[in-house]
Amino acid sequence: MTDRGSLTVRGIGDSYRPGAVYDMGVTLQSEHLKNGGFQMTAQFEDGSQAGKFEWESGRLRLTPSISDTVQYLQHTREGTVLAGRR
Repeated sequence: MTDRGSLTVRGIGDSYRPGAVYDMGVTLQSEHLKNGGFQMTAQFEDGSQAGKFEWESGRLRLTPSISDTVQYLQHTREGTVLAGRR
């Protein structure tokens, strides 16, 4: 049996509340993973940006879309280091 791993995003509510702050976390796990990372965005159904991202770590950065209307949060090079291997 192959370990396909898992991706978990915590802190997302069932619905968007304007002005609310969400403390989120992303965990990527696999027994065979050597490097890992992610990219995410928050958008309304019409494709426009929903809120903004803020973080306190050098492990993340914002990447604008081609149109500069939607922001994507993604890992930095430091953010690809496996937990316990820093």
